[in-house]
Amino acid sequence: MKINDLMDKTHINMAIEAGKRLAKMVNDINLAPKKDRPKKTSFGEFVQASQPQPLQELSNSLELKEVETEIGKLFGFQVHCSRHFVERVFDRERDISVQSILDTFTKLKAKYRVQVARATLMGEIECVVKDYAQRLNIVFVLRGKNLDLMTIMLKNPDNFVLKRTTMPQTSFKV
Repeated sequence: MKINDLMDKTHINMAIEAGKRLAKMVNDINLAPKKDRPKKTSFGEFVQASQPQPLQELSNSLELKEVETEIGKLFGFQVHCSRHFVERVFDRERDISVQSILDTFTKLKAKYRVQVARATLMGEIECVVKDYAQRLNIVFVLRGKNLDLMTIMLKNPDNFVLKRTTMPQTSFKV
């Protein structure tokens, strides 16, 4: 009795394909001496290389667009910077790093994710994020799925007060 008598055509084709894949895998095995092989990256190095490196300092509007994009990805919002925010970042508040802005919004999402989602349902609301660790205050307005960055200030968060306006206001302490 032959093996072909026990198997039908589909099983024979599957066995042939499996044999081809096995032959390819054997050919792909690196048989070079260990010292000549390329060094394998560790999982930590792989994760570090796959993540975008944060910007250190804002120097032009392209980098500011990248900050808008990162915050947008974090919350799923369309992010826009007001003229006042841009002026503060490039002139008076030069000491604020991009990483500190992104860290503040990361803490905001981690601590107040549900409250921010509810605020988007309220229509237009003015918010301030008070980051006590970095002495950083960021004012933004939520309009549905739009987040407008209004101003940024290095100041003790306890001494920072929003001006009274007609729109509802809320404060997030991170």
